Amino acid sequence: MAETGAHRDLVAAVRLALERGADPVRAAGQQRYMKSVLPYRGLTSPQLAACLPPLFRDPGLAVESKEQWQATISVLWDEASHREEWYSALALAKHPLYRDWVDRDLLTDVIEATAEDSDFFSRKAIGWALRDLARSDPDWVRAFVEHHPTLSGLSRREALKNMGPAG
Repeated sequence: MAETGAHRDLVAAVRLALERGADPVRAAGQQRYMKSVLPYRGLTSPQLAACLPPLFRDPGLAVESKEQWQATISVLWDEASHREEWYSALALAKHPLYRDWVDRDLLTDVIEATAEDSDFFSRKAIGWALRDLARSDPDWVRAFVEHHPTLSGLSRREALKNMGPAG
């Protein structure tokens, strides 16, 4: 579903950057390895890490409101033609410029909607997302894991991996 308030110029710039970095041979291997229905463009993680932040920091592509930020993330996710657009949506969601807009309710909604998914990579991603948040809010993550018994063992282990005892 397209969001009306999305920053379409930023979406277009992200898609163009991903297209420019495409490697069809690598893309085929990535798709096979991940058993993904959605095709890849073939970019490596370092390539994504190099091409996305400059776009997000570009004053001409600045997101002007929390609503526009959320709508832009939704468009990158919902209208993705390649897996890297999902990765771009996640990168925009956690970009430092927009850290104050990160809504823990959104993370909760996403995790609760997919917590019982048996897909290994989904379970791993849930744990990684929680572990990432634990760097800044370990008490919230501990409480979340405790109050969500349907989380897989993998998600729990990943979420709590680098955390010491509760303080």
